[in-house]
Amino acid sequence: MKIICDSSTLISLAETCNLEVLYLLAENSVEFYITKSVKKEIIENPERIKRYEYGALRLEKCFEDRVIKEVEEDWQETRSLAEKLNSTFEIEGRNLTIVQEGEVSCISVYKKFSFDAFAVDEKTTRLLFENPELLLVEMEKEYGEKMVFHKPDFLKIQILRSTELLYFAFRKGYLQEFKNPKKVFNAALQALKYAGCSITEDELEEYANL
Repeated sequence: MKIICDSSTLISLAETCNLEVLYLLAENSVEFYITKSVKKEIIENPERIKRYEYGALRLEKCFEDRVIKEVEEDWQETRSLAEKLNSTFEIEGRNLTIVQEGEVSCISVYKKFSFDAFAVDEKTTRLLFENPELLLVEMEKEYGEKMVFHKPDFLKIQILRSTELLYFAFRKGYLQEFKNPKKVFNAALQALKYAGCSITEDELEEYANL
């Protein structure tokens, strides 16, 4: 399985001390890739900021160990797609920027390199592909105004979050060294939520009842 990763998912795993998830899944034939844009967001830029340097160095180690690999992106294609996606919602005659460069770069290489899934924790990006009509409702609620909605012709993309990656790893033996692995797993899910992963309380309850 080949997964292209946005910075949000990798940062969530790094901040919650769950990068071993990537190593375990890599041992089970899962390949993780990032674009140059994402590499800048998770390694190059954060290394200059003391608050984020530790997480960036740990992610850099994943890169050095070839657990995460880089795939080449087409800058022109990324910019063109960004313009398209960021014209989805219009308010008072202006387009709203709803996706950033890193996310767009992942989407732009998804089909070209035959990826099986796109790992992203950002709620807006996920809803844009899974349920754009619901995103419209939420955006109008947030801004308190009606919006012009230009529904793009999207690629079919399989979205995964850090929580799904954690679950897959748990099924492969992750966290089994603990006395109560299921309790630790549920705690790790909560940690990912508070680190920025978009997951509902109902979804967390479903995991708890598995």
